[in-house]
Amino acid sequence: MSLRFFSPVAVLLCVLLVTCRLGRLAGAELDPYEIEVGHSEGRMDFLQLETSLTHELNNNTAGFPRALYGDSPDSLESKMAGLGLKFGWLSKVLVMFTYIAFGGSSLWLLCYGLPSKSPRDAQMMGSTRLLVFLGTVQLFAYFTTDQYVPSLPQMGLELRGTQTQMSGSIQLNLFVKALVGMIVGPMSDHIGRKPILIMCLTLLILGSFACALAPDVNWFLAARIIQSLGESMEGMRLAIIRDCFNEKDRVFAIGMVTALMMIGPSVGPLLGGFIAACSHWRVPFFALGFLWSIFTLYAGFFITESAPEVKSRGTWQTIQHICGDRMLMTLLLADVCLMGTYLSYESNFSYLAEAGYGKSTAQTSLLLSVTPIAVTMGTTLLDMLNFKSVLQTVKFSVTFFTLAVTPAFAITGLYFSESFWAYWCSALVMAGSVACVIPLTALYMEPVEDMAGTAGALEILFSNGLGTVFSTASTEFFVKGGQRGLSIFHAGCSLLAGVVFWLGYATWPPCKEADGGDKLS
Repeated sequence: MSLRFFSPVAVLLCVLLVTCRLGRLAGAELDPYEIEVGHSEGRMDFLQLETSLTHELNNNTAGFPRALYGDSPDSLESKMAGLGLKFGWLSKVLVMFTYIAFGGSSLWLLCYGLPSKSPRDAQMMGSTRLLVFLGTVQLFAYFTTDQYVPSLPQMGLELRGTQTQMSGSIQLNLFVKALVGMIVGPMSDHIGRKPILIMCLTLLILGSFACALAPDVNWFLAARIIQSLGESMEGMRLAIIRDCFNEKDRVFAIGMVTALMMIGPSVGPLLGGFIAACSHWRVPFFALGFLWSIFTLYAGFFITESAPEVKSRGTWQTIQHICGDRMLMTLLLADVCLMGTYLSYESNFSYLAEAGYGKSTAQTSLLLSVTPIAVTMGTTLLDMLNFKSVLQTVKFSVTFFTLAVTPAFAITGLYFSESFWAYWCSALVMAGSVACVIPLTALYMEPVEDMAGTAGALEILFSNGLGTVFSTASTEFFVKGGQRGLSIFHAGCSLLAGVVFWLGYATWPPCKEADGGDKLS
């Protein structure tokens, strides 16, 4: 119990210290980049903003770095902004090379079949080193997206992209990695986890450097797709935990990986905003390219195979089995609603804060960094409650999420639609409660030993892929209805999560869970 309590709290304290320190540093740097856009009755006129900026930049394409960062061509900001014009061709080469190589490799596998799986290494069973590696990789996978969220308006100016295109880069990433995960997940069941891990890390290297040198929004989106291909291994972390940890430790393992993951969304916006203020938004992408190179070398030398030596079902048979099981499908759909609530907040908050209320990038970064801390706190408190079974944990946490988040956002949307802080406080309630996704995922992964890779990929497809649909819809609610429309959308998602879980699973659970949950405890 002491380890279960200490580890998430230690992570939380470290995040708090880094957040406070960077907040003080960034606060003094970003005043010149504050975005002041008036708003009336909670509704932003994004179309007018986009049209005026696009017209200005199109009339002076060659000189847009100077227009954005001042008259000094020797400033660091101007030089970094000019990279897209000077070395944009290199980004195009990386993108085209990656697409051709990825397509050629896929064609080769179709023609000659999949290679055989390496034997399972017993050293991976219960390995703390593996757990830390998985959490750290996922940390930087989340950081890859979250670090540039506060800089979206600035990036839209430089890359000549609209608000819809720049916000869409987040939603595109979620959708692509969820869809491609349905290929790499089943492949990991057949050829092993390690080859897929190495391939995806390599794609992240190429995608990060291509993003850093992107000349315009179209090539940036193409590079983000490459990053999404690399991040498609996200579902495999669930499969590896299912491979290497027994039933007693599995929920704790997922919780610990999640605690590490949450450092990325927590520090990412603040650190990304700070680096963008001190240098440029392209710098974090360069740094990520080098970091992914280090992770690839480590995985190649120190991570061994963990997939069980059991004959896996066919991919289509596995998908049919999961989709045909009412209980598993209910858990997946509840997961979609829970993640849809969180993702719709994450993808729209920076525009609400900066374009709607004139917050600086530093302020937006600091506010964004607090919500993952709330997730970590919720994870710690949920683990401390120590329910007898996973099912009981899921019942309590999902019910609490619905009863707390739905009225919070409904009241904010109906009565406090002009208050930024009312919306942000409601978001904190949502972030602290969304930890219920962890035991929900453990409950879903329990009966899928021989198809863990496919099951994990399917979970990511539902939570992120369909969650992207929720996120896209929320952006439309936001553009047309302002803060009120966005708050009501959040309230609807959280209510739907509770209804789906209780009507589809909790009211009539499988017999073994209803009888005491010995297997899932």
